[in-house]
Amino acid sequence: MEDAKDKVLFCLFKVYGVDDRSVVSKRPKLVFATYVGTDVGVLKKARAGMQGEQVKEQLFGSAPAFSFQINGSDMDAFSARHISEVILRAGGAHKPVRYEFGGQESVPLTDILGEDAQCLQAEFVKISGSA
Repeated sequence: MEDAKDKVLFCLFKVYGVDDRSVVSKRPKLVFATYVGTDVGVLKKARAGMQGEQVKEQLFGSAPAFSFQINGSDMDAFSARHISEVILRAGGAHKPVRYEFGGQESVPLTDILGEDAQCLQAEFVKISGSA
């Protein structure tokens, strides 16, 4: 992103929450990210929030989407793990086993929650009667 230091960029992509405990279920999650370069001026930064909402409205309409902003100095925020954490924090009670990003890249819930993920999965199996 070296050539985008003075730019505001909008990014849209789809991530799948995958649950394959008893049957395979793939739930699409729409993700909208705003990148703000380190050399973006104050006025451009201020407009980025409003313009981002307009872009999101045009792309999604009223469909829910996960949104976050990436500051140019924090490119780690654009990792699959970070995006999975954003989706997980905003998600409901039924957690997937992993998030798939395409191209064979996925983030298992255990990578984010550790042992807590295994407890959640065991509790789900106990409640639902799934194997």
